[in-house]
Amino acid sequence: MESHSLQLGYRWSPPKCQVIKDPTPTIFKIYNEIIHEQKIITYLGLPFNNKGICEQQFLEVTHEKVTKKMQVLSYIGARSNAFSTTLSIKLYKSFIRPKIEYGLSVMKFNKQNITRLERIQADCLRMIVGGHRTASMKSFSVMTNTPWMETRLYTLNTRYLLRLQTLPTNSLVYKLHQNLDRYHRITLLQKKNPIYQQYVTDPQVTNSNNSQNQTIRPNFYYPYDKKGTKTSPDVANELVTW
Repeated sequence: MESHSLQLGYRWSPPKCQVIKDPTPTIFKIYNEIIHEQKIITYLGLPFNNKGICEQQFLEVTHEKVTKKMQVLSYIGARSNAFSTTLSIKLYKSFIRPKIEYGLSVMKFNKQNITRLERIQADCLRMIVGGHRTASMKSFSVMTNTPWMETRLYTLNTRYLLRLQTLPTNSLVYKLHQNLDRYHRITLLQKKNPIYQQYVTDPQVTNSNNSQNQTIRPNFYYPYDKKGTKTSPDVANELVTW
């Protein structure tokens, strides 16, 4: 990095440079100045540690950020005794949900983190409809006809994975993808995503001459269906449309 900058005539700013702290003590320098180590570094809005994307930190930062923005929106009128529920939900989907969904296309959450993600949205919907703090998270989604965040997570994952397959063969991301091992995050996303699996295993979609213009209807069980019944299509049957 240092030799490249000297060769092309530019210079990095050592105080602005950071390196993720490694379990093995290592000292990194640039221009004979020590680069500061950090346990977590934020890049493009996503927190990284020595193991990759830090999901726990991501959820904590997202919850804090979304709560503040939702409080402002509620003060303006997105609450039960002011704007209509329809208008409040439109405002939520336009200004708040994008903040929750940022980065979800590359996230691989376990069940505990998915529940935390659902709670972030449930807290926002609770402020809109004026629900009790102990009310079921599922009830808010039903009342507002809003898909669960797990649905959105799998939907955004699928869009990202399918987009990745359509990139030019000479693009950097495509070449990197071809050289990844089977334990890489993208491979795990493909295996754990029921919407993506439905897409690649459905012959009517994958064998179509116009497969990118297909509509995929998720058909899988959700964590809050304790009796094993499938979710009502008008609530959580989020579509993946190209």
